[in-house]
Amino acid sequence: MRLPAPLVDEVEAALGTRVRGSESIGGDCISSGARLDTERGERFFLKWNPASPRGLFEAEADGLAALAAARALRVPEVVAVGSGAGAPAWLLLEYVAPGRPGPDYAEALGEGLVALHRVAHGGWGWERDNFIGSLRQNNLPRPTWGTFWRDARLAPQLERALERGHFRARSAGDLERVVERTPELLADVEREGPSLLHGISGAGTSFRTRRADPS
Repeated sequence: MRLPAPLVDEVEAALGTRVRGSESIGGDCISSGARLDTERGERFFLKWNPASPRGLFEAEADGLAALAAARALRVPEVVAVGSGAGAPAWLLLEYVAPGRPGPDYAEALGEGLVALHRVAHGGWGWERDNFIGSLRQNNLPRPTWGTFWRDARLAPQLERALERGHFRARSAGDLERVVERTPELLADVEREGPSLLHGISGAGTSFRTRRADPS
């Protein structure tokens, strides 16, 4: 595939070598993705988005580094990040080749997620804001998991939905009452303390490597 020239220039400068080929592969719901082949025979995965909000890929790189440090699952290494000054914002990762799942793949993935979620974290929040798609998520610490989930996750999404007219008045009122009760409904979850969470776990966020390990 043909990549924007300014994007290629920035990536080549970060790598210190020329990109000799690229192949389009899945990115995510808002970004494009490609496998890059370099003149040194290396391969990388590149994501880019010309309309990304400021800090999108920096926040993703920060999250990937935290997940990798937990050593619970295989996480691609972050190679470089481009801020979008003169080119589309981009994120360059280690390329992980696909493979076929072994008989214990699902079990290994589940155990890895359990291990990840047992990694203790210092509080209910995070060191920086991040994103769900292109929407910014506030991560200022809250005193409990329930208040964090209410104030930093559910309430902002419900507010956006109401502003766009996605719910009728009665449904909106019911949802608002449920959101307000979130600290009460999640009180039992807090006994184990804060931990590192991956976010959404689904078909688009896990991957079978060439060795059939979950990634």
